[in-house]
Amino acid sequence: MELLTLPRLRNHQLQTVSENSINICAGISQLEAPLTKVTEELDKFKVGMTKEKASAANKKELDTDRDNLTANFVRSVNAESNFPYSDPAKKDTMKQLLKVVHSYGLKITRLTYNEESAALDNFINDVKKIDLAPLSETGLARWIPLIENANNTFKSAVGKYIDDSSNTTLIESASAAAPGLMDALDGLFSMLYAYIKTDGSDELKKAYVQLQILLDSYR
Repeated sequence: MELLTLPRLRNHQLQTVSENSINICAGISQLEAPLTKVTEELDKFKVGMTKEKASAANKKELDTDRDNLTANFVRSVNAESNFPYSDPAKKDTMKQLLKVVHSYGLKITRLTYNEESAALDNFINDVKKIDLAPLSETGLARWIPLIENANNTFKSAVGKYIDDSSNTTLIESASAAAPGLMDALDGLFSMLYAYIKTDGSDELKKAYVQLQILLDSYR
């Protein structure tokens, strides 16, 4: 009988092993202290896991929203530019708008998150410099506040995540919390091993065997 050790685990595997270890050792009075420590560290770890997933999913969803709005605006401008305007004011306004749209194009939606945020700010400002009144009947102007709002919403979400992450009372990520959880599990295994050597009760031996099977399944 040897001291149990953790295999190399991915974050989601570490969570599963921790939860199963807690279930296996639950109710064993000798292991109450290290079990409490594992539970505390697991709670921190799960907050990190949830935060990472929520942040990534939220940013992707918000980025998709602004990408779709921008792409639809660009396509609408390109389509409207094919209309044979005879009014000089409308022709000139469309010419100005096309120049701005072509200078950014759909490539703006393929930039990194931060680059796109800055590029959209510039894009919106450049469009706002154009008097779109002559093209009011086209409805093109209605896209601008939608794009601006989507971009601002994305930037606000990123800013909130950064603020939350900088708060030292919160776990930055599951990866940051993993070492503490692994140390707590090692402490649990060490305590179990020590008691088996001095006590050797069937309850402790059963927990050891179950934990060994659990850990070996990940090797």
